[in-house]
Amino acid sequence: MQQANARLSREIAERRRAEEETLESNRQLAAPALGQLRASQEQVIQRERMHALGRMANGIAHDFNNTLAPILGFSELLVMKPALADDRAKLHSYLEMILNGAKDAAKVVSRLREFYRLSR
Repeated sequence: MQQANARLSREIAERRRAEEETLESNRQLAAPALGQLRASQEQVIQRERMHALGRMANGIAHDFNNTLAPILGFSELLVMKPALADDRAKLHSYLEMILNGAKDAAKVVSRLREFYRLSR
């Protein structure tokens, strides 16, 4: 009976040791895998941020070009054809469009600053 108990105790001890070795082996395998998973997630997140930033920059460039168009167009027209300044109504209309374009450009810059403040 004592031999059976001793043998049973040894088997239990061996199983526990084997179980502990298995758990330790799993921990050793899991640590690098978890690190690699985190690194991969960070790369995906970074790629998505860069993609979103690129789309945003493209949209801002488009908006800014749209606001510059009347500023450049009407100011070039007045420089190339100074006689247009003689028509006060036309001159006033062109200057209003230049002013509105400049105000729109200022709004784009203001939205950029607001975004920058929020993202900080």
